Amino acid sequence: APGGNMIELADNGGIHFDALPVSYDPTVTHKAIYLTEVNGERLWRAAVLANAATTATLTNRGPMVVSLGTQFLGPPPAGGPLAIHGGRVLVAVRNLLYYREPFAPELLDRRRSFVFPSAITLLAPVGTGGVFVGTETQHFFLDGAEASAYQLRERARSKAIRGTLTYAPESVFGKSSSENLVAIWHTSEGIVRGEPNGAMVNLTRDRFFFPDQERGASVMRTTRGINQYLAVLQGTETAAPSAHT
Repeated sequence: APGGNMIELADNGGIHFDALPVSYDPTVTHKAIYLTEVNGERLWRAAVLANAATTATLTNRGPMVVSLGTQFLGPPPAGGPLAIHGGRVLVAVRNLLYYREPFAPELLDRRRSFVFPSAITLLAPVGTGGVFVGTETQHFFLDGAEASAYQLRERARSKAIRGTLTYAPESVFGKSSSENLVAIWHTSEGIVRGEPNGAMVNLTRDRFFFPDQERGASVMRTTRGINQYLAVLQGTETAAPSAHT
């Protein structure tokens, strides 16, 4: 729905509409006019017109029964990374995280977003527990099953390496026999594991130094009974990584 306009009406006045647009889409047969209550904010359907109509006069708004379901909603902006959590599509645009309407990925209210201190490079949902958000400078956990009720918690002061996210069953790490998935990705301080309870565990900090790169790709595999996280990194060449002694 396009944005609405405020108008002032005299007592017992009506509204006359001129130059109403006509759709040239052959599947469009009708169009609707929506109004608010006096001094209200919610839009309600007040009239239904034939597509060919170019004028209308309303002196009686009629029963305010059918609300405008797409009020304040519009198409999502181009961006990335993307993720799905709680029936919503999450989309990052630089340092802003938007969440689309439940089970309606084509609709988004741009007034609602989370603001982070730097550009978002990673979104990692973990079951119903929440979503890890990695940025160019920090990591956060959006705690909760639904975007409108997320609680923001800082987890680490490191950069998430774009493109390195993958998943593995919890049983890979000997935590339990559960097949619940945990997230695994590269950061500027090593490879980390993100768990559904919001815990973020660094798997390599005490054993290996990795170069700080801009992007990469990864996969989790099991071969000959051995679990392996394989990753490639791309960026400015640096000195070779080294093991701790």
